[in-house]
Amino acid sequence: MTTQPKTTLFTINTTRSPELLSEFANQNYYIKHPNNSAGFFYAAVNNRPIGISVREAMITASAVFNSLNYTELININEDLYNFTRNFLVNKEDLKYDELNNAMLSIESLSENDKILLCG
Repeated sequence: MTTQPKTTLFTINTTRSPELLSEFANQNYYIKHPNNSAGFFYAAVNNRPIGISVREAMITASAVFNSLNYTELININEDLYNFTRNFLVNKEDLKYDELNNAMLSIESLSENDKILLCG
């Protein structure tokens, strides 16, 4: 018996290393951290005590990580939040033009907001 994954705000398209993907796939399907240096988990790894592995630091950090709640997500970008909710509810029925127009109406996130979303 297979278990269906839960629907979440974000979908990870691949777990392969970006170095192994084609340039097209890397640019269009691989989710990257906005600046590869700042954020909760980067701080946990960079400030880990001597003798603690990266894996151990990540496990410890993940145990105390608090993801953003709905209000915080709305405060970052209400249009993006509403788009995401609408997409998840209507993903089977949306037409390409509707989806494209909705995406184009959303303001891009600042680098700081991207880091908040990525952790």
